[in-house]
Amino acid sequence: MNDFVNLNQRGVALPSGKKDLIDLLPKPGKAERGRKVREPVESFVELESYLVRLLHSDAKERGVIISSVDYQEGLHVSHVAGQSRLTVVVQPRAAAKEAQLLDLLHKNGIAPLPDEDDDILGIDAWCCMIPLPVVVTDAATLIRDLLQQVFGLAEDAGLIYTYHERSAD
Repeated sequence: MNDFVNLNQRGVALPSGKKDLIDLLPKPGKAERGRKVREPVESFVELESYLVRLLHSDAKERGVIISSVDYQEGLHVSHVAGQSRLTVVVQPRAAAKEAQLLDLLHKNGIAPLPDEDDDILGIDAWCCMIPLPVVVTDAATLIRDLLQQVFGLAEDAGLIYTYHERSAD
């Protein structure tokens, strides 16, 4: 056997007591097991491109969830059964945010859609569904104003967009 290639020994790059590369990987601890998958952080700049994609898709159902980086503030824009709408959930219920939202809608001449169910899975939240303006720039302005004025996000705040669609079966 060649002295240079010894199959019983790996090489000098591995620490003593480690025979295989797998031995170098950390064992999953309690903190790593519950680790969340990190999603790409974007900004308000990408808002219109997501709305264009949503409004021009041929999918039967489609939507985009827009949330703050800490997932504390967010909304859902959807197009289902030929209707585009914006769903805002204020959780926990906060009378000041609800009033700010209704005031913003009133200033823009938008009436919220009637509530289908006031109880959202038994959690302390308020849900408001809003018809989405047809023009992309108007929809983007409404969403931007809502996130900034009602939820207090800054213009340079990071946002996470999660787009989803389901084609006709």
